Amino acid sequence: MDKPTPSKNTLIVVRPYGARIRDAVFAAVERAGFAITSIIPPGTSNDQAVRQTIEFGTRQLLVPYHGHRDQRGVAVDGVSFLHALANAHAPFRWRVIMPISQFGAAAAEISLERLPADVTQALALIRGDDLKDPRLSNRIRRHLLKDEA
Repeated sequence: MDKPTPSKNTLIVVRPYGARIRDAVFAAVERAGFAITSIIPPGTSNDQAVRQTIEFGTRQLLVPYHGHRDQRGVAVDGVSFLHALANAHAPFRWRVIMPISQFGAAAAEISLERLPADVTQALALIRGDDLKDPRLSNRIRRHLLKDEA
């Protein structure tokens, strides 16, 4: 995978959802003025995803909450990836949007509480119903560019 050219309006997607929700989230990100420069594919281990994220240098990430198994059969999800990224690189320098289903949001509260404070402050959840909100693109833009100026 080629290294993208980072800019303040680019982001990396880590292990995206299936087509239906992925297309809706990608469209909202593009309406917010961001270009997706790289996609770290499903099945990538947390260690590999962390290495690629650090190498790419982009500060904005789209990290779905959903869980699945990597190539070795290890359970991975968006929260475990953020833990691994925070452990590999401190201070946490990324802005993260995390698509999550309504069901996942209810289950996520406990796992999200375990993230370091600097990670949770850099995280914005996008629930399924948010995809219908015409203000979502503005919310994404404000969140991803919060520390830029």
